[in-house]
Amino acid sequence: MFLAIALMESFGIRTWVTNDGGFAHTDGFALSHGRRAVIASWVRTEGASHLAVTARPGALRTFADVTGHVSDHSATAAEQAGQRLVATAEYLGLDASWLGRRCAQLSAVGTERLARPRSRLLGLEGLEAACRFVAEQLVIIPRTRTMPTR
Repeated sequence: MFLAIALMESFGIRTWVTNDGGFAHTDGFALSHGRRAVIASWVRTEGASHLAVTARPGALRTFADVTGHVSDHSATAAEQAGQRLVATAEYLGLDASWLGRRCAQLSAVGTERLARPRSRLLGLEGLEAACRFVAEQLVIIPRTRTMPTR
């Protein structure tokens, strides 16, 4: 889930995560300035993700209302993408420093040894883009060791 959020953020899609149980059955979606919504979810689906696009006014109003509420009550609200990623990691109980380091490592060597899609129609480009973005956003400044003076 963290890498899916990172991939969305890498495309400029601002994300919010809420702990409000009233939205537990709401699929993930991206709202495009009130013109249409892309609905995507892999939760509660049988074997494959659910993907749809809608421009129905009623659905767009509902998604706009959800967006307004969740953005006002987000557990991961922040101005910058990197700050939202850190907040998302904390919300999910993940170590943001470790994620930054591991994604930097994966960005340097690639992910083909980590994951192998079963279908030739699938690729690792999204995973690699998410790792690159996390590595860029969660920059870890190495500690400098001071040498004793003689």
